[in-house]
Amino acid sequence: MAIKMSNFDGLLKKYKEITGLPDEEILRLIELKKKDLGYLVNDDVALRLVAKENQISLYDSGSERPSLKIDDLVPGLTNVSLKAKILRVGERREFERKDGGIGKVLRVRIADETGICNLVVWDEKTELLSGVSEGCKITITAAYTKTGLNGLEVHLGQKGKIEVAPEFSNSIKGRIQRTFDPIDFATSDGRRGRFVAFVVRGEKQQRVLIWNPSDRILSKLKEGAAVEIFGGTIKKDFNGETELHINNENGVRIDLEDVDDVGCRGLTRLFEIKGEEPDLAVQGIIENDPEIASTQTGRKYCRILLRDQETVVPVVFWNEKAVKIKQSAKPGMLLRIDGCTSRFGPNGLELSVNRWSKIKLG
Repeated sequence: MAIKMSNFDGLLKKYKEITGLPDEEILRLIELKKKDLGYLVNDDVALRLVAKENQISLYDSGSERPSLKIDDLVPGLTNVSLKAKILRVGERREFERKDGGIGKVLRVRIADETGICNLVVWDEKTELLSGVSEGCKITITAAYTKTGLNGLEVHLGQKGKIEVAPEFSNSIKGRIQRTFDPIDFATSDGRRGRFVAFVVRGEKQQRVLIWNPSDRILSKLKEGAAVEIFGGTIKKDFNGETELHINNENGVRIDLEDVDDVGCRGLTRLFEIKGEEPDLAVQGIIENDPEIASTQTGRKYCRILLRDQETVVPVVFWNEKAVKIKQSAKPGMLLRIDGCTSRFGPNGLELSVNRWSKIKLG
């Protein structure tokens, strides 16, 4: 294993200055430590371990402790510093302790340019990884290593810390302005999944997607509720608008004791719509029987007429929303739509209902 001699020479010189030992004795201690660890570490790492065991600091108090590489790690190390990228985030699990208490554990697959291993985080420390996703870069300090079921593991100690690189740390705080119905989907290999979207208004408006949400988080999605979101990945949709994607719902904190109905947008009257506007909430009476049709590209759509007092506006539903309105809607029924868009179609102004829109009949 190659080592950076300039770094090793500096550490050797520092150790010699502190202890007064000759080079030969220091090298002998290094060799013994390497032998104890099965020659799985290089001279640089071995010298640092020897210094730590003798309570000797080889670094100035103001300097940053250098990180190890995954390839440097062996079982039994303590006070480990490590920089890595997250490959996969497992599910946070709860278990019953021997004393009857409830513990928590989260396993994360991490990697650097030298190798791959598992990071194991316990109890309240699991919150340090709330909302992180694949590709996040993290810095780990005060960790220790041990052998697990699947090989070497890095465990976060009591004084351990995890910092997420700023470019991967997306957090927003505000109120839920609008919620949408969960959407079920199937992948090309037959697997099924679900996601739910909602809009948060804080310093700016942001659409948020949670993948495979639990019933617990779905029950908390209430318009007007205070929400704080840690982590996630910013992506752009087909229209170039940004979305915050959340793969780990532990990073979403919703306070149902702090709900402000005033913070939610009210209904827009149909006569008030003058041009193209996003994210409207409208309500009216269905005037006609819905009928399904298809575009030349195979997209299903359904057009109805919606009346609000003296104003009538066409409303177009697409794909699964078109099927739902065809199956459920009848003339004379009251219909509310949250999250539709007004636009100018071939026949003038119309409302478009997309996959984010929430519809309520009756």
